[in-house]
Amino acid sequence: MNPLGATVVSILPFDIREAKYGVYPTHYDIPGPKKDEEFGICHVPNECYGLVYQLDGKQIQIPIPPWDVARAIVEDYRRAQLAATPTASAGLFYLAGKFEPEEIILHHQKDLARVRKEQEAWYTLLVTMADDDYQKTKQRRAVSDLQRFAARALQLERDWLSIVAEHLVFCSMCGTELRKAVAKCYNCGFIVDQKRYDELVGTAKEEKK
Repeated sequence: MNPLGATVVSILPFDIREAKYGVYPTHYDIPGPKKDEEFGICHVPNECYGLVYQLDGKQIQIPIPPWDVARAIVEDYRRAQLAATPTASAGLFYLAGKFEPEEIILHHQKDLARVRKEQEAWYTLLVTMADDDYQKTKQRRAVSDLQRFAARALQLERDWLSIVAEHLVFCSMCGTELRKAVAKCYNCGFIVDQKRYDELVGTAKEEKK
């Protein structure tokens, strides 16, 4: 381990880019794990500066510890995520110092296990939120791509995950997304399939007799 710099570790299965405006360097690319890897890493350089502009337009560079920048990257990203809590969020953590993957595998298995647990809990919260939203709206667009990703990562099956466009119609009155089998829009009450509606109403009247 090189004591200079800092390391951001990500088990998120996709790449992210974080910007810290007012800091140099400003952008930090954090890769997700590639094939056969447990995690991706981003090294924050030892030379980090806060940029302050004086009234005369001159720029002052104030040194910032790289581990403070790494901490801000991790905490800001985790807090900003949908449904995140202190114990359920994106799988990121940081280390003071420049670590290589072999050193992290050897010395930081507890950190990796912790963020795996937190990320799985976060995925579960995302899916639960998607279930609630879809139950209320029956709209696939009420579910985010991130929530679909979480469901797939947990190997779950959901209606909102598997519905395809050819099984849907749109209410011509309000534009609500509906299954093709629906006769009446549940949002505005418009009859979207008169024949089907008459059949259902007729069946209901027969059952009441």
